[in-house]
Amino acid sequence: MMLRPVVLALLAVLCLAGPAPAAPRDPDVPKVDASGPWRVMHQTNEKSTSKCIGNPVTAACAAETKLACHIREDIELCRIAMGPDNPPKFTMSPERPDPRKHERYRIVLAKRVRTRDIDEVHSIDRSYEPDRLRPGDIMIKTQERACWVSAGISKCASLNDPHEISTRFYFVRKSADRWIVIDRITQDP
Repeated sequence: MMLRPVVLALLAVLCLAGPAPAAPRDPDVPKVDASGPWRVMHQTNEKSTSKCIGNPVTAACAAETKLACHIREDIELCRIAMGPDNPPKFTMSPERPDPRKHERYRIVLAKRVRTRDIDEVHSIDRSYEPDRLRPGDIMIKTQERACWVSAGISKCASLNDPHEISTRFYFVRKSADRWIVIDRITQDP
């Protein structure tokens, strides 16, 4: 029974040593937002949470620039977000967007794309061209909800109605010294 004290001593040492160190976090993959506060995308950079709209130096900055392009209906932001080799395939309304309109959003998932993820994306959107996405790209999944300002108070779509919250996937790729959005798809509730 001499073995038992040795095993107990070894277990005590292991417990005191604490948990094994976690694998280093991939610096290119943005952090997921906590479940509480939502980020804000407004008609101006000054009123928006992101401080890098129009400057896609990270994967998150590229996705936020693409979100701003749609909220603000700003084709130049779309060009910046999508890169020179992937021009937008749509046109914006000649009218300026409603200045009261804005969105709240949060990052709920962010990861490097693996080969098996490409099939999952195709199952979300059957029209998606799977060859556009490559292993190693970054996938950023957001929840987005429309908001507007009325009588000086910001009002947003209900969190209790899943049809009021859009789930979007931004697929982002490193290109030289910047990040570009390869695609953005919306998942139906």
